[in-house]
Amino acid sequence: MVRAFISQAQLAQLLCVSLKTIQNRLSKYPESLPTPVRLLGAKSPVWDPLTVGAWQDGLTASGSSHTRSN
Repeated sequence: MVRAFISQAQLAQLLCVSLKTIQNRLSKYPESLPTPVRLLGAKSPVWDPLTVGAWQDGLTASGSSHTRSN
């Protein structure tokens, strides 16, 4: 079974922010995003859908607004 991951563009769409915002956060504020996965040979990080879901659930529970800020 092949495991599907979330790309930077998909994460941006999911969080309602631009791709550039995701890229900026990765370099300047990585703690404002779910922990990425670095696949061997891949140029860009990806995210495990389960990790992203748990991260979003944690934001909802804490009332944080990381998903909407640029």
